[in-house]
Amino acid sequence: MYMLRRTSDGLFYDLVKTTGFDDAYGAAFQSYVGTVLAELLKPPKFEVLAEAPYDLGKAYRKHGVDWTVLDATANLFIECKTKRLRQDAKFIVSGTGLENAMDTLGSYVVQHYKNIVDALAAKTKWLPNEKPCFAIIVTLEDWWIFTPPIVSMLDDSVTRHLAESGIDRSILERVPFTVASIDELEIGCQIMAEIGIEPFLGMKSGAEHRGWSLSPFSIAKFPEQAARANRRLFGDEFLSFGSSLTNGSR
Repeated sequence: MYMLRRTSDGLFYDLVKTTGFDDAYGAAFQSYVGTVLAELLKPPKFEVLAEAPYDLGKAYRKHGVDWTVLDATANLFIECKTKRLRQDAKFIVSGTGLENAMDTLGSYVVQHYKNIVDALAAKTKWLPNEKPCFAIIVTLEDWWIFTPPIVSMLDDSVTRHLAESGIDRSILERVPFTVASIDELEIGCQIMAEIGIEPFLGMKSGAEHRGWSLSPFSIAKFPEQAARANRRLFGDEFLSFGSSLTNGSR
């Protein structure tokens, strides 16, 4: 167990300050999210589109939405973020550390919306359609957004960043957002694979459940599908990886 922790999570602290680490780490996480989507949301029911850079004018290139998923019910735009919640913000429900963390997360949400606004305006390779749209910001670790004060902090931050970016607040209704950890997304994707994007995220985005974290929402509202979900996705690959490490250390 200690060997696996040292060679997985532990490596982060060895490498985090290395030049170029942020870009490589972010790209690896984005790639993993794409692997999850391809594994769980298969054609012909779903179409998964990778990031497609586009030009705004002659000298301005944007990378675009990290992943876009389409089915017969809706469009889903996904942004991947590896930043971790600071240790001092994990154990309090108020204070500067938590406020700063929610403000950072709010800036990520609005960054995602900037790309979505371009997509809706037909400036990207994705073709706009009449189906409802949803946004997810998927994080590597859980940010524990489940109490009204924390949800309120995040909402305030998103509203302010939208205003500063000149984006109409109506985008929040047109494309509701959800923040989810990769663990939660893996379960959510398995539920969406059974029932579709809109039946799942449409209910999650409603007034009653908007402040819920994705895990308790999934378990409470879709208990049968959640019970069937595989919580050890790619478990064989992980065990193989661990076995190769322990064998090599003998």
